[in-house]
Amino acid sequence: DQLLIFHSFVIPLKENREFTYISLSISFSVPNIELKREMIEKKGRLRGIIYDMLREEMNKVKEIPPLEKLKESITRGVNAALSAGKVNKVYITNFLAV
Repeated sequence: DQLLIFHSFVIPLKENREFTYISLSISFSVPNIELKREMIEKKGRLRGIIYDMLREEMNKVKEIPPLEKLKESITRGVNAALSAGKVNKVYITNFLAV
């Protein structure tokens, strides 16, 4: 597997929350070079999918959802947009709630 790293995401949260925004970095475990190439080509679209999904998940409930739930949602959303295969794992790093 190869690792594909996406730059940080900053997600604003609804008003009247304990935090103003979250920031996190996401990396993917990619099983082959073809899928890695496809993800690089579609990086803008994939970032949009991830951003929209994170924003929706974060603003759905008052608490910040468990990271495992976020990873599952990210995996589903990204895999639905890919044709050359599926990502194996999603890693969330540098998670900050500010």
